[in-house]
Amino acid sequence: MTEINHKQIDNSNNNNYEVEEDIANKRVFKGNKNIVIAFISVAISVLPIIYVSRVLDNIGIFIPNVSFLSLMLALLIILGFMLLPIKPIKKVEDKSKIPWYDFMIILLSIIAPIYNFFNWGTNAYRYIYYDFYLFEIVIGFFTIIAVLELTRRAIGLAMPLVTAIFLLHMFFGYKLTGFLKTPKITIVNGVANLIYYDTGIFGVALQVAATVIILFLIFSQFMIKLGGTNFLFNVSLSIFGHVRGGPAKVAAVSSALMGMFSGSTTANIASTGVFTIPMMKRIGYKPEFAAAVEAVASNGGQIMPPVMGMVAFVMAQWLGIDYSQIVIMAIIPAFLYFFALFIIIDSKACLEDIKGIPKEKCPIFINTIKEGWFYLIPIISLIFFIVVLKYSPEFSILYSIVAIFLAKGIKKILKIITREDKVFSFLIIAKNTYKLILTVLKNAGTLMLTPGIVTACCGIIIGSLSVTQLGVTLARYAVEFASQNVIFLLLIAAFTCFVLGMGMSSLPAYIMTVIVVAPALLDFGIPPIATHFFVFWFSIISFITPPVAVGAYVAAGIANANGYETGIESMKLGFVEFILPFIFVLNPGLLMQNTIDVVLIKFLFAIIAVAFISFGISNYFFGKLNTIKRFLFILGGLLIISLNYRIVILGILLSATAVILQVIRMRKNKINL
Repeated sequence: MTEINHKQIDNSNNNNYEVEEDIANKRVFKGNKNIVIAFISVAISVLPIIYVSRVLDNIGIFIPNVSFLSLMLALLIILGFMLLPIKPIKKVEDKSKIPWYDFMIILLSIIAPIYNFFNWGTNAYRYIYYDFYLFEIVIGFFTIIAVLELTRRAIGLAMPLVTAIFLLHMFFGYKLTGFLKTPKITIVNGVANLIYYDTGIFGVALQVAATVIILFLIFSQFMIKLGGTNFLFNVSLSIFGHVRGGPAKVAAVSSALMGMFSGSTTANIASTGVFTIPMMKRIGYKPEFAAAVEAVASNGGQIMPPVMGMVAFVMAQWLGIDYSQIVIMAIIPAFLYFFALFIIIDSKACLEDIKGIPKEKCPIFINTIKEGWFYLIPIISLIFFIVVLKYSPEFSILYSIVAIFLAKGIKKILKIITREDKVFSFLIIAKNTYKLILTVLKNAGTLMLTPGIVTACCGIIIGSLSVTQLGVTLARYAVEFASQNVIFLLLIAAFTCFVLGMGMSSLPAYIMTVIVVAPALLDFGIPPIATHFFVFWFSIISFITPPVAVGAYVAAGIANANGYETGIESMKLGFVEFILPFIFVLNPGLLMQNTIDVVLIKFLFAIIAVAFISFGISNYFFGKLNTIKRFLFILGGLLIISLNYRIVILGILLSATAVILQVIRMRKNKINL
């Protein structure tokens, strides 16, 4: 039986991670270099707060959007080339050295964004007429190359390679034949569109990263540093730890909640898996199953509203709708995902007689809430501002950051007023608060490096497509190739999303796939909302799907399990992620795209379908199932989830047959229901 030394689990050492695993191989500095890194990181966090809060506007200083984004890109480039080496560093002593060529790259590549920051407002009128100086094109070209290289250092070769292909096509596509042929684009026009207009690097993707994602990173870092993630973990443990298969259910719930603070499946696994996986193994779950539960739950954290791995912010901007609408649409799909996971976890526990943790060794729910109630205030306030008041994500997050301080401050003040040394205590708190703020701003600025540079790289793809119109052409040919067969088109789209999203965290995976895949689905007539949800879900599916299965392999490493077998188990546990995206397109009711009565009916059928499929996959329904009954449950569930009423009836008949056969068997063997 598992041993828990403390009733309140403290996993701060694991989830107070400062840098995502994507950029874990970074240089480490001391002394003056470290001060420079800290200053730049803090600046990356502070500038968006100043810009979003309109502080400068109120005193008569107006900064154009492109100028602001240019300054942010310059800081990201400096930070990136200082922290990220050209290749993995093997010698410890080399981790504190910056080679001369990285200094040269920094100097050459920041000229254009710094020039933009100071001059774009006055040059904008000239740019309307495509009037550019030669040096503007040259310095812009250096910046484009630097963004590609920094993206490679941050997340690997795949994305910059795809981006380079689009760049080459923009400049040399006029030499091709057929549907890939483009008008001749000069170097001047190409570079200008990417650097000096808001259609390229300084477009919507970087805009969202520099105004919304960075604020969310600050919010999440405050919650992590103040112990908010520990509180959520302990709440999950207090509710589910002692029930049948408890640690696995704790993994599912805590990982779903962690999705509010992390934009990475593997970061979720690292923060919760180090506790949940050993607990699952100790109570009887096999290593592969335990690792798969954590991998699937952590991947589910990326589709969990209100944040959805930071994708929701970009999706709302791209669709041109309120962020609150994205949050509401994501509720039913996320519920079905974790509902299926819970059923399989519980069925596995029943099948193998796996108990929970002794109740006396779990945190007490009431005590946990009493000690950490104030952590709920910023989370509730974030949802309230976004969904109820319909504030923009930027202001909602800003107000929620203030709510963190108010909530934590109230508790501190209540403790201090009972002490005699009140003044000294206030001074200590002020000092600690100052250190906390600097640490959070530094961490958030460092974490911004990956989404910031990735969205800049995506801007190159978007800018290239806007010039060549290749996206429109590819969409038209994809629709023709599918021969008006929507299922065939969706299968092609799903496979493309899987390939393009391999190895990337949720945000870059979504951006990359939506740029390439979405135009074809939209051209076919599929609603934009269904298209974006379809693309998003399939863009992150590679985390739990062999042969890639990055999330499954990371979890398997913690569990000392076989990585490939963990990936297979992950696919079974996460089957909803393979099915629901098709339903989004064929029947958008699950995205609340219908009247409330229709949505509720479809939701009810979806719950029934997911339950039946889960019974079949887990091989349990009040007892072990034989092959025929498993087949009937799975096939019946698949037919029901089609939400086509004629097919639904057939699915219900098949599943009902399996239920009746199982009940007859149980009565025959005198097994209690």
